[in-house]
Amino acid sequence: MKFFLPLSLLPFLWLLLCAPALQAAGTDTPNPAPSGMGIPLEVSATPQVNLETGAKLITKVVLTNSTDQPISAALDVLVQADPAYYSSPPPHPVYGVDIAAGKQSWVVCDGKLFQDNSLTDGKPWTEFGSPWHGDKSLKEMTAYVDLGAITRVTHMSFGACDAKWIWKVDFATSADGNAYTPIDGMQDMDFHLKWGPQEVAVPQPFDARFLRLRLHTDGEGVNAMHLPSEMHVFTRLPGDMWAFPMTGPTLMQEKLARTVPANGAVTVDFGDGRLLSPGDYLVAVRSQAAGFTQLAYQHLCVMPPPLPKVTRDSRFGLNGIEFPKMAVREGNGWVRFENLKWPFVSPAPGVYAFDGSVGPWHVKHDEIFRSYHEAGMHTVPYLFLTPSYLVPKPPKGDGMTNPPTDLRQYGDFVFQTVARYGSKKHPAEDLLTNDKVSGLGYIDTYELWNEPDLDDPGWGSWKGPLDDYYKMFRYGAEAAKKADPNVTVTNAGWSGMDVPLMETMRTHKYPDGKCPLDFTDVLSVHYYSFRAEPELARVDDKTYREGAPETRNTFEQDLDLLVAWRDRTKPQMPLWITETGYDSGGPRGVDERLQAAWIPRDMMMILASGVDKVFLFREKGSGSGLFSASGVLRDDNSQKPSWFTYATLMRQLDGVTARPVKIPFSDKNVRAYLWMRGGKAILTAWAIKGTASLPVRLGRCTVTDAFGMERNMTVDPSLPLTDFPVYITDIANPGDVKALEAQARAGAEQEKRRLDRLARSEPSLFAFGSADQVSTLNLAPGIEKKFTPVVAADRYSEAQGYGFEAQSAGKVLGNKNESWRRNPLIANEVILAAGARFRFKTPPGDYVMQIGARSEKDTPLFIRGLDGGDQTLPLLSTREIFTTTVKVGASPVTLETGPDFFGALCWLSLVPIDREGE
Repeated sequence: MKFFLPLSLLPFLWLLLCAPALQAAGTDTPNPAPSGMGIPLEVSATPQVNLETGAKLITKVVLTNSTDQPISAALDVLVQADPAYYSSPPPHPVYGVDIAAGKQSWVVCDGKLFQDNSLTDGKPWTEFGSPWHGDKSLKEMTAYVDLGAITRVTHMSFGACDAKWIWKVDFATSADGNAYTPIDGMQDMDFHLKWGPQEVAVPQPFDARFLRLRLHTDGEGVNAMHLPSEMHVFTRLPGDMWAFPMTGPTLMQEKLARTVPANGAVTVDFGDGRLLSPGDYLVAVRSQAAGFTQLAYQHLCVMPPPLPKVTRDSRFGLNGIEFPKMAVREGNGWVRFENLKWPFVSPAPGVYAFDGSVGPWHVKHDEIFRSYHEAGMHTVPYLFLTPSYLVPKPPKGDGMTNPPTDLRQYGDFVFQTVARYGSKKHPAEDLLTNDKVSGLGYIDTYELWNEPDLDDPGWGSWKGPLDDYYKMFRYGAEAAKKADPNVTVTNAGWSGMDVPLMETMRTHKYPDGKCPLDFTDVLSVHYYSFRAEPELARVDDKTYREGAPETRNTFEQDLDLLVAWRDRTKPQMPLWITETGYDSGGPRGVDERLQAAWIPRDMMMILASGVDKVFLFREKGSGSGLFSASGVLRDDNSQKPSWFTYATLMRQLDGVTARPVKIPFSDKNVRAYLWMRGGKAILTAWAIKGTASLPVRLGRCTVTDAFGMERNMTVDPSLPLTDFPVYITDIANPGDVKALEAQARAGAEQEKRRLDRLARSEPSLFAFGSADQVSTLNLAPGIEKKFTPVVAADRYSEAQGYGFEAQSAGKVLGNKNESWRRNPLIANEVILAAGARFRFKTPPGDYVMQIGARSEKDTPLFIRGLDGGDQTLPLLSTREIFTTTVKVGASPVTLETGPDFFGALCWLSLVPIDREGE
């Protein structure tokens, strides 16, 4: 059964959240100035309440009186639909409105300007840290905030900070951004080792447009300084400060009055008991009591109905499921299971037990896999880690991630596992378990190891050469098929999706001429870009852990290249992304709202590229460690908002098998896909950043928001979009669908013409550091251009047309290889000092120039010989890819390293700008 809101709510006014209005509070006045006594009566509500389908609109707040006199409170309650999970904090009940959020801020360190806005960007997961000063020469750093207008400041506070790198702070104010005046009583404020949010007392209110924060150590040098994650600046404003945010149609509005006894608490229940359809609802409560006004918010998230049946054809899964019934309730068909670890089931040579009877871990695998099977889920465990009796002595780092000393014994582990949980019965003499159980039929897909490309000796998953993994992989794959010929074998999920890494599965040859790809039924890869919108992401956080470099391609472009490689090398092989997702609070996380918005977009983009299945990492977690907050459940097992948006995605795309068509729009901030299921169209759309408008006319349709709330309405260009996707179905006019398909075909034809021009183009490409490397630039799927190798000894000549200038030869220090980087394009480099010059010739024209370089310090790179004059390109020590546009004439182009440069040049590309397509 489906539950709908009353007919009066059919108008799609809820999407006005794109530019939220405010409902006036009537007789609101500013709260009294801080008295040091605290808030006499506090209003508290559970931030999010999760409800089953068809739950009733009944909820509550708690009023707590901390005084020794009774207090009367007047309450206003407003319940609205909230399809984009309103998350802006209410005004502080004492200090008022944070006026710094969203304003401009920047940093000056060592005389260099950093246009970093993390201090006021409203994102508590971002934080500025200075470059590292190994000589402890850093003595001060200055941050600035522009409040936009002269404002009365009454209070300030900081978000959390890496408090070991912040010492003392001097505050100053300015009206014009030029002359600054120190603020009395706010000098030498010590924040060193004060962890977590910090209040900043303002002795007397002051007027300011600009604020300056001087971080210092009383002249003592240090290695680095960090700013807090957020700076909050408060002012008390009259009137609409206490207005309700307007997020959607109103369900209910109510006024209540309660008296709270001295030093007591009262629970206030409210709601009209109506049945709620799936979706997110914002409950806003305004209290006026004892001269104070307060706002409190609560989300009511209502689950969608269960899917009728989850089958093996499901394209969605979770990693590490503890609650299989809840996972199926969400809609997942698959579970990827981590804890089928070799040491867990084989503590000694020839000893195997899967029932938890052997130690020291006692994992009851039989019970776990039976629970998945009985819940209707399909399992893909990854079989990895080396038992102690096969760990080399001494090991590299964690012994269990070292290759086993006898690679063949991995085949024994795989055989015993598949024999037990596969579909084939085996004679007792083949089995090493005491109970001799086989053929349980719980699992038909197995992944052999996990992320063997992560070979860092400190934290990697495979502390050996890739060749050894491939040897072991074949032993495992052949053992799996011997145990059950019908099982599916996947490679160890690669961390990242670089095509050169995938190519090793084809180019590595066994003595009989076969390759790892011959033994791979499903290709498994992982990708994370924790802090960027999935459509714009260029950083793979998981693969590099610390200092992940920005890549040439976006995540979306890399997906296209990976799918094209699969189609070219083994077209019938399914491709699965077995780990993806976003932390909602970890060290690289976003927040729960963005996690909920980005997960369905990430997964739709993945499926649209041609990937067959996608697994979210993971089911549970809300801690602060790496990946610990990436779950859709919190540590207390409650559902995050992402649980609901993921559930909606699975219901909307359940049964969709074909790739969608991407609908192009002139507004590049609009993303839309047209999917087909059973001959019926599903249009999905969202704004990549902020808000946008969907420029289509579709007549009457069913529009479902990201939390599952349905509306029957007319879709036209007045339909606004947010960063949460909407799903448009039941499109009444078949001609409207054909018009969308025609628009997609026209866009595809335009793209084909662009690719044809790109294939005919002649970019200038140079790869530095090795004369033997063969590197290619994938301009697009099927369009590869070769780099010209350049080594330190190459000197420029007119005949050759490229090389280092002879006059700067003393600044060219030699070649270097860092094999751990795996990709030869970034693993090889030429080491350069200040004043080194590389010259090359390229045909006249307009180009996008990209440079892969690593510099120990921030320094300029001079680009000389261009039409229109020289350019200066800032090279930052925190980045490795630098992009600019250049106009080349008849003269050769010269790159010259700046006066502070010491580092490496890895690669250089000039790709002609496609003026015909503009």
